[in-house]
Amino acid sequence: DELPAIFTAIYRSAFGLDHAVAGGTGYLVSQAIAQGIRRGLFSNEAGMGSGPNLHAIATPYPDHPVTQGLVSMFSVFFDTIIICSSTAAIILLSGVPYGGDGDTGIVLTQNAMAATLGDFGRPFIALTNLLFGFTSIVANTYYGESSLRFNHNSDTLVLFYRAVVLGMVDWGAVGSLPIVLALADITMGVMTFISLAAILILSRQAFALLDDFEQQYKLGENPTFSRQNF
Repeated sequence: DELPAIFTAIYRSAFGLDHAVAGGTGYLVSQAIAQGIRRGLFSNEAGMGSGPNLHAIATPYPDHPVTQGLVSMFSVFFDTIIICSSTAAIILLSGVPYGGDGDTGIVLTQNAMAATLGDFGRPFIALTNLLFGFTSIVANTYYGESSLRFNHNSDTLVLFYRAVVLGMVDWGAVGSLPIVLALADITMGVMTFISLAAILILSRQAFALLDDFEQQYKLGENPTFSRQNF
């Protein structure tokens, strides 16, 4: 019964409606949008070009590239709309102080979970983040290494790359959080601009594949990809 008020508070805060009287609404909205884009990219990596590394080695069913596109779209929806919204709702419903008067980041989430689920909440969040961090390091290291080998298959370069990864992991664990996030925002922004350029270049082929998938689906067929059609 509290959720409607929670989502109203999120909406009003995001668009500066609660601060309109004090002025500066345009700045507040721009900051909310910018922060939303930065944390959204950090959360789901949509448009960054990292996900295709994973989807490229998957075995799709139905056997058509559009299948992996649909899976990728759903993963972004589930991550951002379901998981992140649920986390925000837990924090706001818990009543723990946040922002200028309280904790932020993962500590805020731990406090909210502890307030709603008991002391079990803090170690639970710590464990899930340990697993998330470990799998993220493994996956992204694989993405980079496979791309490096594709461009220049050199064991010396791969060893150098792995050493750089270990150095970044060590620095990320002990470095200042604002600096770490700022560097992540910059590198993800560069990746996104490059990826969006590639998406625009390949858009004609993507729409042709989508039309082929939809035509087969409407005919009641199990969509399959045939290179001869392209």
